[in-house]
Amino acid sequence: MKKSREWIQSIISNPLYGLLVILVILTLANSWFRGFDHDELEAIHTAWKMAAGEVIYVDFFQHHNPLFYYVLEPFLWVFSDDTSVLRIARLFMFTMYAAVLFVTYKLALLVLKERRDALLSVVVLAGTTYFFDKAIEVRPDVPQVLFGLMSIYWMFLYFDKRKLMYALLSGVSLGISFLFLQKAIFLILIIGLILARRLFNRSMPVQEFFYYWLAFAATVLPYALYLLLNDQFSTYITFNWLLNMKFSHTFSPVSGVLAIYQKNTLVWLFFIVGVACMEKGVMREILFLVLALMGSLLMVKAPYPQYYMMFLPLVAVVAALGARRMFQYPVHYGIAAVVASALPIFVLATQVVLKNNSKELAKIEYVRSNTKPDDFIYDGEIYFNLFRRDIDYFWFSVRPGVGGLATYQSITPYSYDVYESIRKYKPALISLNYLDKDMPIIKNNYFQSDKYPDLWLRKSSDS
Repeated sequence: MKKSREWIQSIISNPLYGLLVILVILTLANSWFRGFDHDELEAIHTAWKMAAGEVIYVDFFQHHNPLFYYVLEPFLWVFSDDTSVLRIARLFMFTMYAAVLFVTYKLALLVLKERRDALLSVVVLAGTTYFFDKAIEVRPDVPQVLFGLMSIYWMFLYFDKRKLMYALLSGVSLGISFLFLQKAIFLILIIGLILARRLFNRSMPVQEFFYYWLAFAATVLPYALYLLLNDQFSTYITFNWLLNMKFSHTFSPVSGVLAIYQKNTLVWLFFIVGVACMEKGVMREILFLVLALMGSLLMVKAPYPQYYMMFLPLVAVVAALGARRMFQYPVHYGIAAVVASALPIFVLATQVVLKNNSKELAKIEYVRSNTKPDDFIYDGEIYFNLFRRDIDYFWFSVRPGVGGLATYQSITPYSYDVYESIRKYKPALISLNYLDKDMPIIKNNYFQSDKYPDLWLRKSSDS
C-alpha cells in the first residue's frame, strides 16, 4: 500500500507522466478516428484474400514479406467482411505502438541509467510527429520496427550482462523483424557491422558471434524452406526483391528530413546537444545506428515517412541525454522544453476531426452491401474493395508506366487486358481507375452510382 502511494505521488509530482498520458490518449484517438492510408487497406485486403484461401505471391500480387499478413489473417476469420475489422486492426497496431514505447524505455534505462532520462526519451518519441502519425497504421513497418528495436535492446543487454541468452534473443528478434518486412535488411547489415567490430576488438567471443547469427538463421530459414519445398522461392524473389528494386517511382529523402526537422525542431536540437556531450562506449554505437539508418534512406528509391520510424526511438534516447544536459538545473525547464517539442502533436491531432475515417468506412460498407460474397470487383487500386474477389492477379498498383504491373512487365512478359477480364468475370462493381468509360463493355453493362459517382454498378442483365 505504501509503495502504491509513493508511486502515485511520483506520478503526480512529475509532469512528464501527465504529458505521456496525454500523448498516448491523443495517439489512441488518432488510431480510432483518423483516415486510412492506402497501404492499410492493402494490408487488410491481402489478409482477407489469404483467409479466403488464396496463396500469397502465387494467386495474387504482393511485394512485401508475408508475416504481417499471416498475423492479420485471424482477424479476418473472426470479422469476415465486417468493416469494423479496420478499427480492430488499428487497435491491434496501437498495442504494438505501446510496445515500442516500452522497449524504448527499457533501452534508454539500460544506456542512460536514470529512470527520469528513460521516461524523457519515451515522451520525446511519443511527441515526434512521424512516429505519432505512422506507428498506429495497419502496416508491416510497425512490427518490423518493434522487433528491430527489441533486437537492438537485447544486443546492448548482451553487451552489458555478457549472457549468451540475450544474444540469441537479439538474433531471433532480428529474424522476426525481417520476416515482417524486407527493409530490415539495413538494420541487419548495421548490426552485423557492430558485432563484427566487437569481434575484431575481442569484446565478443567468436563462438557467441556464431551463435548470434545461427539464431537469426534459425528464425528465417523455415520460411525459406517452405518457399523452396512449394516451388515458390523464385516467385518470392521476383516480387519482393527484383520488382522493388526496379520500381520507377523515386524521390529524395531530403524533403522528408527537412519536414521532420521543421515539425520537431527542439527534438533535433536536443539530439545535437546529446551527440556533442556523448561519451565513448555504448552511446557511440547508438549514434552509429542512428546515422547508418538515416544514411540507408539514400539507398531507397521512395523513402516514405514510415521509413523514418526505425531510427526515431534511438534519436529519442540521444535527445533525452541532450535535454538532461541542457536543462539539468532546474529540471522543470527541461520538462517545459519537452512539452514544447510535443506541441506539434496537438496540432496534428486536430486532423483527426478534419480527416476522420467515417466517409471511408461508409464507402467500403456501401461496396460490401451492394455486392455478394462470391462477386468480383474491379478497384484499380485499393480504395474500397476489401472483402471481394479481384479480376486479375494484379489487383492494385496497375497504374500504366509506373505501377507494380508495369514494373513486372519490364521484367517478364505478362498479358494484362482489363476489359477482357471484365468481360470474363463480370465484376458486380467497378471504378473507372485506368478505364475508359466509353468502351462498350462499360457503357453497355454498367451504370453510375447515384451515391458515389466514381463507382459503377453492373446492370441486372447484360446488354
